[in-house]
Amino acid sequence: MKIKEYVARIEDGQVVHYAITAKGEEIRMPEAFKDMYTNDYLEISKTKSDMPEVLGLPEGEFWIPRRTTKA
Repeated sequence: MKIKEYVARIEDGQVVHYAITAKGEEIRMPEAFKDMYTNDYLEISKTKSDMPEVLGLPEGEFWIPRRTTKA
């Protein structure tokens, strides 16, 4: 899914990252990928992990950033 941008907010004393779609929908993103929430990664995909505890990921499905610029 293409997105417009990422934003970070302070919620309950912690930084929370969101991907913002063209329609303004906010999708919460995992903290584990915070260094990738830049204009180089303006697509996201839904996935899941067999061992989410390794990276501190949420249980079940979650969104990850996908690179959209050339390396």
